Amino acid sequence: MSLRIVSITLLLISGCLYFSSAAGRYPDRYFACCTAVTTKDISHDVIGNTYRAQSAKNRCVEAIIFTTAQGKVCVDPNAEWVQTLTANMRKSV
Repeated sequence: MSLRIVSITLLLISGCLYFSSAAGRYPDRYFACCTAVTTKDISHDVIGNTYRAQSAKNRCVEAIIFTTAQGKVCVDPNAEWVQTLTANMRKSV
């Protein structure tokens, strides 16, 4: 193999490793899906009047995704406070 091909290959591999490891440190930028949820009431931390619902598929679990100052948070869609908050958000739109 030529040195040029080896260099390009190593560069591509290191780029892939960087972005896959960055996904854990910067969930807002590289947010793929929720793999776990919390039932803790974070309603006072939610920013704005929007949320995103996620269906369970492959490693992703059913979740409601809210935005907070700390980033995106995955919560249990069956939690009572989540149902109340999402209902209020739908009314205000």
